[in-house]
Amino acid sequence: MGNTVEPFHGKSPSTLWVVRLYDYYDHCWSDMTKAVSYDEALDVWNKETAHGTKFTCYSDGSYFAIYPASTPAGGERTRYDVDHSG
Repeated sequence: MGNTVEPFHGKSPSTLWVVRLYDYYDHCWSDMTKAVSYDEALDVWNKETAHGTKFTCYSDGSYFAIYPASTPAGGERTRYDVDHSG
């Protein structure tokens, strides 16, 4: 069992955030949002993880995490513009 990747809590109101998906099979991070506010990132994270109950740790295979937008993703990186509005 892996450790859950909790949303980042050391946030600043002026910092922009990105929700990333770690793809277990391709071993790379993908940006699932553009740079957004923390509240917007948390809304997407909650939707994708069923409020933190799935896809939150390495043992889940692919998982979602919130990072400051300035944080390099590492490894291969692809960008997806995903409509999470509904």
